[in-house]
Amino acid sequence: MKILRILIALAALCALPGIVFCEIALRRRCRKKRRRPGSRGGPASFRMERDWLKAQAQEDVWIVSRDGLHLHARLIPRGDCRRFAVVCHGYRAHSASVAPFARGLWERGYALLLPDARAHGESGGRWIGMGWPDRLDLLDWTSELNRRYGAPEIVLMGVSMGGATVLNAAGKALPANVRCIISDCGFCSLRDEFIWQLRRYHHLPALPFLLSADPLCRLLARYSPLRDGDGCAQLAKCRLPVLLIHGAADRFVPPEMMERACAAAAGPVEAHLIPGAAHAESISTAPERYWAHIDAFLAKYAHS
Repeated sequence: MKILRILIALAALCALPGIVFCEIALRRRCRKKRRRPGSRGGPASFRMERDWLKAQAQEDVWIVSRDGLHLHARLIPRGDCRRFAVVCHGYRAHSASVAPFARGLWERGYALLLPDARAHGESGGRWIGMGWPDRLDLLDWTSELNRRYGAPEIVLMGVSMGGATVLNAAGKALPANVRCIISDCGFCSLRDEFIWQLRRYHHLPALPFLLSADPLCRLLARYSPLRDGDGCAQLAKCRLPVLLIHGAADRFVPPEMMERACAAAAGPVEAHLIPGAAHAESISTAPERYWAHIDAFLAKYAHS
């Protein structure tokens, strides 16, 4: 009996780092609640764009994910427009936080679909997907647009975790009307991003936490932090044009991840580093350069 108690205690001790990791990094922080389009999220400089988003006529759209979660998005149509941009937000953010990106694409003639990722905003879910199960949710959102509008031209764009989401979706069989993908500071490896975060910001050895967290994450969130979320492997299967943008001063997702993603892409790829830009701030650090890169990319690959 004493040996059994010791074994149980050792098992609990080994599991503790994983439990702590899942609770802090992956569990939804608070119960889902209604967020107004103009509610807080993102830098204060984005307030005008959030106010713009709040003023737009929009519709709440819902789908059910493949694992039974009710997922929410903001649909902002524009008449009989046949171009849609689907814009995916970052970690612990929500659909209103992408207002600056959404407004820029709206001004370039796109109607908008702004999803709340699972375990974010108004979408259901207890565990954050970090861009991996979210890739399937993104495919289902494109199917919903096709169901509603036939087969409109679709551009997929994501920022940070949303950037990882669109990179991971690149490896799936996307509908033919998805023209191209834009990833702003998305991480190309979930495992390496977790290792980077644990070492740089928490000064913790990554291996014990990830080894302990992996079986828990597979049980609770249905993906593996060690084996899933390899955006480079997904890009190697993608033939769609991909635009990568990253801030040179990004300390949250290292810029070298953009270089790795660029090297892995099998299809047409463009990569641009924005000098002086921190994480997800390329759009505010150098807006003219930022949108010039996107304009040139869209003109080349997206427009019918």
